[in-house]
Amino acid sequence: MAFFWSELETKKVFEKLKTGEEGLTEEEARERLLKFGPNELEKKKQTSKLEIFLNQFKSVLVLILIFATVFSALIGEILDAAAILVIVILNAIFGFVQEYKAEKTIETLKKLTSPEAVVIREGKPRKIPSKELVLGDIVVLEEGSRVPADL
Repeated sequence: MAFFWSELETKKVFEKLKTGEEGLTEEEARERLLKFGPNELEKKKQTSKLEIFLNQFKSVLVLILIFATVFSALIGEILDAAAILVIVILNAIFGFVQEYKAEKTIETLKKLTSPEAVVIREGKPRKIPSKELVLGDIVVLEEGSRVPADL
C-alpha cells in the first residue's frame, strides 16, 4: 500500500526508517552508506566538443538534407547544393552552441548545490558532506541555510 511520508506521525516515520530523535549512530550511518551508496547522482561521462558537434548530424532531417546536397551536386545544381550545405552547417553550429551552453549551465548548477548538511547523529548536530546523507538521517533545517534538494 502506498503512503505519503508527510501524512505519517513522527513516531511512525522513525519506526519505518529505523531511527529516532537521537538520529543514527556513526556505525549505523556507515553501514547504510555501504548498503545504499553515496547520496549523489552518477557522474555522466563528459562529452567532448567534437562529439557534441558531430551529434548535430545524427538527426534524420539533417541526413536527408545531406543526401539532397549530394544529389543536387551530382545533377549539376551546384548553387542549390551549396545553399543546402550552408543551412546544414549553420544548423549544426547553432545546435552545438545551444547544447554546449546547456551542459555548462548544468555544471554551474551542480556547483551551487549544497555540499554539506547538518544532521543529528548520536544526539548531536554534525556537519557532513551531503553525499554522506543516508536513509534515516535527521537533517537540521535552519533559516538561510542551504540544504540538498533531494531530502
